Amino acid sequence: MKTKITILCIAIILNSCAMLPKKTVRIDWPDNINYMAALCELDMSWRDMTYSGTMSLKVDYPDTLLVEVYGPFGNTVMYIKKDRNGFLLENQEVKDTDEGKFEKEFGIRLSDFIEDITMKGAGESDKKDSSVVQRRGYTVTYRLGDGKSTMCWNGTDGHICIEFLEVSFDRGSGLGKGTPAGV
Repeated sequence: MKTKITILCIAIILNSCAMLPKKTVRIDWPDNINYMAALCELDMSWRDMTYSGTMSLKVDYPDTLLVEVYGPFGNTVMYIKKDRNGFLLENQEVKDTDEGKFEKEFGIRLSDFIEDITMKGAGESDKKDSSVVQRRGYTVTYRLGDGKSTMCWNGTDGHICIEFLEVSFDRGSGLGKGTPAGV
């Protein structure tokens, strides 16, 4: 009986921690992004892929991208790496080194995706609040003001939304949660 009560208490505490509201962070987005390392929340319903959870992202414009999408227990469910030495897309079903596989799976050119993340297509004045960039087959919406830090790809294939939780724009520094909103 004592064991059951202890297990119940632990379950309630863990559930309470999981249900805590996320603190909104203020991220100071630079005018020109050439490097970014970030921890994000991913919400995706794109083609036959549906996922909601945590993801890490690293981009060094114009030719390096590292995306790692994590499952509910911290395991990697998707891994994408592109650099000067090659390309790798890996998940439970696929392990491919052909860069064209990214476009085939997502319907987005990899170079366009890197430009979207580094906001190379967004107008300079639009980067501080919100803007929309139209691409062939989809639009990218940036919401970067009023405590929001999200990028969303929307199209006939569905949506991919990234909410940035921690971001570093400096190659030598670690991730930081930014400044809590209202500070």
